[in-house]
Amino acid sequence: MYKRQSRVVLDTLTAVPKVSIAGATGITTFIKHELVGDNGAKPAVTPPVKFKRSAAQTGLRRGRQFDSEFQAVVRGQLPVSSNAAKAVRALYANGVHPVKCQYRVQTDNKLTTLIDCVGIQTSKPFAPVVIELKTCQMPLEKYEEYCKLQCRRTPMMRCTPSMPNTERSRHCIQAAYGAIALQPLFADKIKAMVLVLCSDGVAVYDVPRAYFCATLFTRLTRVATNLKFAAKQGKQKRLKPHVPVPPFHKWGPVVNKAARKHGLTLANVYTKQNVRSIVRGTTLIGVAAYSPDWYRFTDTEKAHAIQQLQTACKRRHKGYVKTKTLSLIIATTMQTSPAIQFVMASRPFCVK
Repeated sequence: MYKRQSRVVLDTLTAVPKVSIAGATGITTFIKHELVGDNGAKPAVTPPVKFKRSAAQTGLRRGRQFDSEFQAVVRGQLPVSSNAAKAVRALYANGVHPVKCQYRVQTDNKLTTLIDCVGIQTSKPFAPVVIELKTCQMPLEKYEEYCKLQCRRTPMMRCTPSMPNTERSRHCIQAAYGAIALQPLFADKIKAMVLVLCSDGVAVYDVPRAYFCATLFTRLTRVATNLKFAAKQGKQKRLKPHVPVPPFHKWGPVVNKAARKHGLTLANVYTKQNVRSIVRGTTLIGVAAYSPDWYRFTDTEKAHAIQQLQTACKRRHKGYVKTKTLSLIIATTMQTSPAIQFVMASRPFCVK
């Protein structure tokens, strides 16, 4: 009898057109950033089993492999000895027959999820069941202990009714959302369950009715935004305030003439644009730039300009880093006359 009903469920799911998820937020991202609200950090929970550093990558790879194997078993393509086949047998032992895998649902509040599997009860009333698949590298006994531990930083989620911030609660919320989003397609009350593949067996538990509450999925922001993009933006380094840097001008004949009077010669080496290496006699003494309005700028703007010169000098002349014998020279006009003044590290070097 349930096989006939399973065909009805499959036809109902297939008849619904695919939904567009543009601008929608995944339920996992919603739980992590809005319900938990811990800036996307991992829960502060000490696992009862010690894992290697590569455990996260191993768990992710194992989860993806389990998902693909489970879909193949539902289609009858894998031998009975696989882990996914054990999971299917555990579902049948709990009175659930898997029907369709990877079904997309979305609600009006711009939340979406990809249901791992939609099944049906093998006994009356043959109601649909949303199945959430999870994997764990712990044995069953240790997992039952771990999934009930609350996070030390954020022990409770920001939702109504309040729920503890545990792995089991997060899994239940994820499965319950899929059931709530799928409910408009069916007359019977949809159940939800979570299946966890552990290292030594399979754990299957029903989602309590307390999680089938629409207020749990109330958005904390007025406009539903793509929180994944917002999270990436938040991880960027804080930008420093923009400080205008005095522009460096080309060396004109008047500046060159003033430099020659003081025994300074521009070398044919450009440290950067409009910044020249400067020589006294046959000795390289540093780098120089020409800024005619130097005295009009603030101390902060001057400091930024000198920092640019220092960086250019370090890059062009490697000896500066070791010996610190080169100088930073700026040629500018005097405040009271058009004569050229040479400033070394913001102090006058010589005046005409």
